[in-house]
Amino acid sequence: MLTLAVTSLLSMYISAVRNANVEIPDGSEYPRLIADTTALVFEVAMTVVFIVALHLKHVLLMKIYLYFEIVFSLIGFVYSLAFLTKETASELFLILFQLMVQIYLVILIWSTIVKMQRDGVVKYTREQGTV
Repeated sequence: MLTLAVTSLLSMYISAVRNANVEIPDGSEYPRLIADTTALVFEVAMTVVFIVALHLKHVLLMKIYLYFEIVFSLIGFVYSLAFLTKETASELFLILFQLMVQIYLVILIWSTIVKMQRDGVVKYTREQGTV
């Protein structure tokens, strides 16, 4: 959901920049905005693939998403650091926090894949006596 919200807000920002009367001197903002939007749309598509893989318990699709998440996280981290300026230096904590959440997600996905390969299925059990 967060990705959809960010994609929507980024699209509205691109529209506002294009429709504003303020002239961007060199137009250098457009390629970055287009790259950000493309990356977010690609991430949404891969997230849908991951949800389908979880539902169908399809290990190959989960592995594809796992590798995608690792590569995409590293590229996103390097990209964020490359565009870090004095104005956005306060966002460094958010960049590092996002990287930690993505590392945690990779560990969870890897753990699920290992369990599925070992047991054949993922079993969810409920403890007796707890409500």
